Amino acid sequence: MVLRAITSNDIAAAAGVSQPTVSIVLNNRGDEFGIRAETQQRIIDTAKKLKYVRNPLASGLRGGRTSAIGMLWPLQSSMKDMAREMALRLMKSNYAAYMADNLSDVTVMSRAIADFSRRGVDAIIVQGQHSIFSSPKIAELIAGLSISILLVSSDPTDAPVDTIHHDRLPAFRAAADHLVSTGRKRTVFVTPVKSNQQKVNAFSNQLLERGLSAKDQIVLDLKNCPHSYPADAAQAIEELIARKTPFDAVMCTSDAAAAAVLRTLQTNGLKVPEDVAVIGANNSEYAPYLLPPLASIDHNSVRLADLMEEMLWSRLKDPQLPRRTAEVKMQFVWRESAG
Repeated sequence: MVLRAITSNDIAAAAGVSQPTVSIVLNNRGDEFGIRAETQQRIIDTAKKLKYVRNPLASGLRGGRTSAIGMLWPLQSSMKDMAREMALRLMKSNYAAYMADNLSDVTVMSRAIADFSRRGVDAIIVQGQHSIFSSPKIAELIAGLSISILLVSSDPTDAPVDTIHHDRLPAFRAAADHLVSTGRKRTVFVTPVKSNQQKVNAFSNQLLERGLSAKDQIVLDLKNCPHSYPADAAQAIEELIARKTPFDAVMCTSDAAAAAVLRTLQTNGLKVPEDVAVIGANNSEYAPYLLPPLASIDHNSVRLADLMEEMLWSRLKDPQLPRRTAEVKMQFVWRESAG
């Protein structure tokens, strides 16, 4: 019978702590990371009890890594599920994910990056605009780090880190194309404009290219509060109907808002898609089960997550790789609500 060597995962399970915490303590860095003395002693005692023997060669190859990744992500956005998906993938690879909400605020992001650095993470994943790297505060902070950074941005960028351009605009242009090709003449875009100006512009410009004039396009600007999107969208459409303003298509930047619009139209005696076409965004799990099934914009999340993993692990394997860029496009998903 071959005896299996005791690993840091075994110690973590027995001591009731995470594997990265065990690695930090066994590398004599517990005080540096603020791990309580009693926790450090419990880990050491557990390692002795399990007769753990360190492999100095493996320790050297790891280069003192903590098997932890920092994730700086907008947790209130439509991309929050992607953060969860990536955290689960990291966990399956025996990595811990330290999560922080970037709140689109430079000061908050700077603090989070500094905290990740203190924790000794092996890499940082950032979802946000490329402009964050033009901030002197963040640029100076990153310049002093030896940690790999992967940026997921909605804009193309020349940021000095590995970057995935998550391009959402082609999907909105495709949605506009579909509406025009099916004979829609007067569209309504329902969204908080401030946080979605690029989407509005892409949709509107595509309609203009297809011959729909600006006077045939209505933009309803909602409050910039995700929790109120459905109610605000429903009210905005209700007011449009009350004013007898003609329209035959509605584009929303969330499926929840689109579902509320769908219900509002139907309760006012309008048929979808015969009278009004409706398109949402985020391709939520419930979208195919609405009546009629809701057309939507899909994040292409599986491809994005696969690419994030690929770029992350290859960078950790070879830190000397040149800076890399890649692109993932969102997609328009047709369903009956779009006509």
